[in-house]
Amino acid sequence: MTTLQVNALAQFMESRNFTAQQIASFSYEQIARLPKIGAKGMARIEKWLAHHGLRLPQRVDDKRHQTPPKAQAKLTQAVHLLRKNGYDVQPPPTGKQRDA
Repeated sequence: MTTLQVNALAQFMESRNFTAQQIASFSYEQIARLPKIGAKGMARIEKWLAHHGLRLPQRVDDKRHQTPPKAQAKLTQAVHLLRKNGYDVQPPPTGKQRDA
């Protein structure tokens, strides 16, 4: 990653000491919405994650399953605050797991 992506992720995480695992816990959409992160930046971040054996959760192309942008921003902030204070936040179950 270039300094631009590192700085954008550091601002989002409120710390320069973030790990690939922490970044991989966010969705593609959450990272793509960050200021200064464009298509090339996303490609660099995905390549960096792949180097660590990780990847971002798949993109959701179906608009019916997407959270509205304002609500998503609030959720992102809430998750970050919880993690910052020592809580373990897990993504919601998907597909068959949700129905079980």
